[in-house]
Amino acid sequence: YGGWIRYTSAGPELLTALLQRPAHEAATADWPALSAVAVIPESVDVGWGYRFDMNADVPSGHYTAAFMREPRVKYELYIDSASRDRTRSVFEALLAHRTAIEAACGEQLNWRAPDDTHRHASVALESMGSIADLEHHEEIMSWFIDAGERLRAAISGGGPEQ
Repeated sequence: YGGWIRYTSAGPELLTALLQRPAHEAATADWPALSAVAVIPESVDVGWGYRFDMNADVPSGHYTAAFMREPRVKYELYIDSASRDRTRSVFEALLAHRTAIEAACGEQLNWRAPDDTHRHASVALESMGSIADLEHHEEIMSWFIDAGERLRAAISGGGPEQ
């Protein structure tokens, strides 16, 4: 696999550009906005941690394109404030618009509220996919791009005023 990165302040345009690169190309110095690059060898034991974080216009939120426990991928709005109550408030403001957001996104989303164990909340699209599945790399990357465009548009168009 060419590479996967984690960067906390990139925009969706950079993710789209990276995902459209051929699988055998690693992200290199021609991407000056990147602060870290992780090249993942084919022999890696993939679990948690391979993700790309992007800014969001939602208070205490950011978007993440991630490879989850095998063999799943997700694109989510991740909300995490220093306060569980603040996180819950932001999440519930979005949840109040669930029908409109899901209609705009074109499918049912996974809504995870903060609980006694986790302070964070999320709204996510999930699909099947593996970081090590080179045969389906292009399909997985296309899914990330499409899911990101749909979720961002649905949240900005169907959610509460920011």
